[in-house]
Amino acid sequence: MSYSSPTLRFSLDVLNGAKFDLSQAYGKGETERCVETPWSALTFAKSQRVLDIGLAMSHPDYLGLMIGFLNKGGHIEGADIIRPERVKTRYPEDWRDQILEIPVHIGDVRKMDFSANPFDAVTCISTLEHIGFDAPSDRTDTAFDRPVELEDLPDRSPDADRHALAAFRKALKPGGVLCLTVPAGEGATRKIQDSTGRWAAYLEYGPDDWNALVSLPGFELVEQVGFAEMDDGWRACEPFDKVYTASVGDDGFPRGCIMSVLKAI
Repeated sequence: MSYSSPTLRFSLDVLNGAKFDLSQAYGKGETERCVETPWSALTFAKSQRVLDIGLAMSHPDYLGLMIGFLNKGGHIEGADIIRPERVKTRYPEDWRDQILEIPVHIGDVRKMDFSANPFDAVTCISTLEHIGFDAPSDRTDTAFDRPVELEDLPDRSPDADRHALAAFRKALKPGGVLCLTVPAGEGATRKIQDSTGRWAAYLEYGPDDWNALVSLPGFELVEQVGFAEMDDGWRACEPFDKVYTASVGDDGFPRGCIMSVLKAI
């Protein structure tokens, strides 16, 4: 592979049967992707057909995990509001063609129906919190239609999670799993400026938000873990509720993360 990192190597080891063990601090200075990617490898390792939500803007570590899964004979399809071709320069050159060959369904996943050919697993890695905020752009300088002025940010529908999870459930075989990760903290709409200077928003899940999410019909919560960024890296929150005390960073990005597996019922 043209790109490598400790997280990618760890994730590929988990994909190939190694234990997911993050009992020590991990990924100092990195985003929550350093724990989300090896966590999601557990789901890939048990699946043959996976629908990935938000594939186009995936972190290189997660792209590498998907490449590893494809090379083992797995099948991936994506669902996204933007075409991967629009952001193809983000992908390591050696993987680019293989990533662009993945079928990606373009549009609002809440309106998609995959029930005719359901999947073993749906992976939604730090994407649900953006659904209902982001929209695609026709501009050449940005893939997302985001406002220049903060006050022009759209509101997120209170039913966004309900409609998204209903679509995920329809995409899964009975007993299939949803591997879902979201930013966690006190619970708020967080606002950040992207690399073009435009404003974006995401939902940080507090206890009320998270409990409402996992109570939605169609799923049974199988496992959940909380991680928070500390001075020495990302650490598991013991007890789990400590994840809600992780305060957002000065850059507007989350310092807490919930990683979960839900089974379709």
